[in-house]
Amino acid sequence: MNSSTAHVIRCLQQIHKVIGKANEILAGISQPSVCREVLLSTPGTAYIWGLSEIYQISKRLGDAVSARKLTSELLLQTLREVDLAWNNLLSFLVVGRSVFQTL
Repeated sequence: MNSSTAHVIRCLQQIHKVIGKANEILAGISQPSVCREVLLSTPGTAYIWGLSEIYQISKRLGDAVSARKLTSELLLQTLREVDLAWNNLLSFLVVGRSVFQTL
């Protein structure tokens, strides 16, 4: 594995960690009404917007991986893990669907 691939993997692992932490936080809210209130608050919306930007970085990294033909099983697995974590996060956003349609 070359240094470019290793660097991309480290970046993706950190993205996965950030999105995973958001999933843990939202999963820890037991009441759907509280989750909705948090997500629809100004800080909550800003937080989700920031997570969306972070996820977009992972998509750009994925595009760069394809363009440069970097291949590694760990790299591909990490890309899949980021996508899975993002899709899990999206399930929480159904609560505030109208606000987050732009994501």
